[in-house]
Amino acid sequence: MKGYIKICKSFLKGNLKYFFSLLLITALASGLLSFFIMGTENQRELDLESTKRIYGRYHIEVRGSNPKILEEIHERSSIKRASVYQREVIRLGQRYVNIIYTEPDYFLLSPKKIISGSFPDKENEIMIQRELLYLHFGIDDVDKAIGEKVEINSQEYRISGIYVDNQQPLSIRGEYSLILPLTTLPEEFNILIEFKDSESIYGEATDIYDKYRKEYRITIGENFELLTKLGYGELGEKLEQDARKSTLFYLVVLINVTIFAVSNALNIFLHKNNKNIAIYRLLGLSGIKISFILAGFNSLILLIGFLFGVILAFIASLVSFYYLNIDIFKNLIFPLRDIVIYNLIAYIIIYFTGFLTIYKICRLTPIQLFKISNSGYFKLYKKKINKPFLNPEKKLFANFLRLSYNKFRFNLLKHFAILISIALSISFLISMFDIRQLSLENERYFKEKADFLIEVDFILTEEIERMLKSIEAIEEAQLIEIRERYGTITIPKEHLNRKFVNHLKMENTYVLAFDNVYTDTVDLHLTLIGYNREEQNILGIEPQLEGNVGLIYNKLLSEFNIEKQLDILGEGIITYLEIDMSSELNFTEKREKIKLVGEIDNIIYPVAYARNSLVIVVDKDFFDKLYPNYKSSKYVVNLTDKSPETYEKVRKQIVGLHGLTVIDYQELNAELRELRRLSLLIFGTLVVFLFGVTCFNLYSMFNMRIIINYHEYKTFILLGLNRGFIAFLNFLEALYGLLFAIPIAGILTFIMTKFYYNILVNSLLFYRPYKYPINHFLSVVILIVLIYLLISLLATKEIKKLDINPRQIDVV
Repeated sequence: MKGYIKICKSFLKGNLKYFFSLLLITALASGLLSFFIMGTENQRELDLESTKRIYGRYHIEVRGSNPKILEEIHERSSIKRASVYQREVIRLGQRYVNIIYTEPDYFLLSPKKIISGSFPDKENEIMIQRELLYLHFGIDDVDKAIGEKVEINSQEYRISGIYVDNQQPLSIRGEYSLILPLTTLPEEFNILIEFKDSESIYGEATDIYDKYRKEYRITIGENFELLTKLGYGELGEKLEQDARKSTLFYLVVLINVTIFAVSNALNIFLHKNNKNIAIYRLLGLSGIKISFILAGFNSLILLIGFLFGVILAFIASLVSFYYLNIDIFKNLIFPLRDIVIYNLIAYIIIYFTGFLTIYKICRLTPIQLFKISNSGYFKLYKKKINKPFLNPEKKLFANFLRLSYNKFRFNLLKHFAILISIALSISFLISMFDIRQLSLENERYFKEKADFLIEVDFILTEEIERMLKSIEAIEEAQLIEIRERYGTITIPKEHLNRKFVNHLKMENTYVLAFDNVYTDTVDLHLTLIGYNREEQNILGIEPQLEGNVGLIYNKLLSEFNIEKQLDILGEGIITYLEIDMSSELNFTEKREKIKLVGEIDNIIYPVAYARNSLVIVVDKDFFDKLYPNYKSSKYVVNLTDKSPETYEKVRKQIVGLHGLTVIDYQELNAELRELRRLSLLIFGTLVVFLFGVTCFNLYSMFNMRIIINYHEYKTFILLGLNRGFIAFLNFLEALYGLLFAIPIAGILTFIMTKFYYNILVNSLLFYRPYKYPINHFLSVVILIVLIYLLISLLATKEIKKLDINPRQIDVV
């Protein structure tokens, strides 16, 4: 045992620089891998939490028909309140009125704000178009509308609240809602249950459903379905799959780069210790024993490096959370299992790669080891190359170029590892620049143009201009952009988060969304959209389909002449529908068809995100016939008075208009600044690591080439070739590989910048066509070339150390 300790000490002596570099490389690799895993996991959880908060984390909706369920639900200690409401949609002229019957003093919980009873605060009043009250009920004053008696379908009602329903995709025709008190409990009613806290909702909701579904024939409504799909179903699984895929990709890249760095460091270490290994072999130690001693050394260093890297990743996560103003103690997740698994995979692969390198050298005979120390590795591989390195019949320069080319060809795999790390470095760096530039352009453009900006979806330009002109405090509303939105899901923003819109984009298609699709025992409220060529207007046909899935089949097949049955996926989300638009729906005799375009995978989880909406994808040509004037537009709005009071007043007025979204540039700019900081933190860390490891690999490669082939270099120097010229030719040899790396980097840059552009353009206000960042790309390539040159010049110090001896000339 003492002998082994002495051997370890002898290897440790004089090799501290090697062990420190190995420790640093593995710590950086493990730290970045762990930081990436933690960042991905925490981002996924934050997305999930924010989604649950937006879409009613504390609420579920129950549909029932037995009043006894109300008494039993109210007895549960975890429930804060359970209120009943019922909906009815009627048509008044060209307008649709959505009547909501509720309990007195009940505020209906919804993504939009609904006021019942009386308006409690004038500042919170929702803007209502006067034509609803005046044209259909003869009421010309909004303030006097509350409490007024109106007649609907020969029934007299008293208005307790009014709001404009902005959720419907058909904002052109508009849909308005009246909130009326319940006089008697209907045969079938909805109960919206509000829980006291979020911890018990899933278990409580499941228990309510399991207990009452048979006895009271209840079904859990859309809010519960949405919550289960977000928190425990499709969206959660999808986010987890995306995180796993990106982590695996990152793991492969890191292992690839780290293995080469470790192999280079090992080669230098072994070359310096060839004589020691040969001596121990002569003293009787076998190559396997020496291999295990050195491998044990390396395993210990790798283990310390990996543990140190995990600690660094945890500290970096704490710093980044603090930097992004996120509550560390409440939100930070440390996915220990994933970190251990992925780091263990990397550790095992890197360890066995290093062990094979060590074993490959240690199994050589002592004579071969001494020969390597005296003449370099090239002699051992001369048979494989099958050409002498020096041919007297050729010029000296041509001989050196031939030697350089053979070395490059022999070390092509190692070059390829460097090329990939260089290509990734370039693409990461340019992506960071591009994100920063796009967000700065957006911020600057918006601040210069307007007091605030509004987005308009699914509305005619003439109508929005008329609406904006009716607001006195608006000095100017300038149209800055009209953009066709084919291929984007048409679900109101209250239902669908912007960053998921990009998942649904498919070429030459359009997505129409229909609300109120229920599962299990289903009550399907389907809105079909038609275009009447003769009357030149939009038609809305709203058949009520009730019952289970089989009844829906029959209803659709019989009433709408559907040629192909519905494919029901999972818990009842309808993903395929083919409808024959016949003359029964006021169409011309020529039949038009709505067909699903694209793979079902493209629409599964965003559909669940959109409150179980039925999604139909139609051909672009057919959509042109349906809505020839449809555009998505953006307006910049300037006010006559810049005071905060005027701004807030106009903002609230615009919020009440159909299909409009007001975006505050101050809030947006704050988000953009966080985005820039986050991209700088993540991409900057990646670039520093990749650049650092790449520079280390290049320097090691240059040094190794000079060290292990110094015999050949001495020969060329003695024959008259300048040492500096040899160093320059080494730089040219490295450029052979760079010629391969630049095109790869160009392709990766396009993929990454286009990917982040598609994400940003859906979350930012400023819009411009995608531009390939050619200036950034050329600048970074020039920087890489200069770094290559600098490293090759630094490596010339080894050439200057060559001891020239004429007897070492070897002319084959």
